Amino acid sequence: MGRPRKDDPRYDAKTQMIEAFIRLSRKVPIDEITVKMVVDAVGCNKTTFYYHFNYIEDLRQAAIEQSGIGRTTHAVIEKVLSGDWVQDVSAADSPEVKMLDQLCSLVALNATGQGREHITAFISSALARALDVDPDSTDYQTNVLLSFMTGGVCDALRYRGQTGNAIPVDEFCHSIYDTVAPAIYKKLRERAAAKA
Repeated sequence: MGRPRKDDPRYDAKTQMIEAFIRLSRKVPIDEITVKMVVDAVGCNKTTFYYHFNYIEDLRQAAIEQSGIGRTTHAVIEKVLSGDWVQDVSAADSPEVKMLDQLCSLVALNATGQGREHITAFISSALARALDVDPDSTDYQTNVLLSFMTGGVCDALRYRGQTGNAIPVDEFCHSIYDTVAPAIYKKLRERAAAKA
């Protein structure tokens, strides 16, 4: 069989490697994915890999951007903190619940290393946006509160993922919405009132 034509999707090795990385990231922590694993999944060689990427980190970043992990994290966090899922979680097979399940599984799979750092950064950013807080222009105590909330949400997502997403969505969302969010909201409001 000859080389695919340029208009054939199989021709684009770079896209194939990004997609292979995304598929592998559902089974393996992202900082354990190697160049060999990717080229084996695509059926190309390391020369092809290094033609498109200087390092595995470059592929990792491209895959994270293309996979939409950041957008998914923002959507899930905003939905949980708004209380929307607390009000209506009847559709267990809805796209939103599937996003939450995927995020919980991803957080559980990447409990350490660079994977954890990436996910923690996404969650912190999503929380800051949902709480209308700019971490770069707030004081130290506000950033500490945001850090506590980030850690709590990360741990909750990881725990649900480790249970195979067995914790019902309504119980999970109530736990975050009723326990973590009000305490942080209250402290942020107190700090804003004290500044005024």
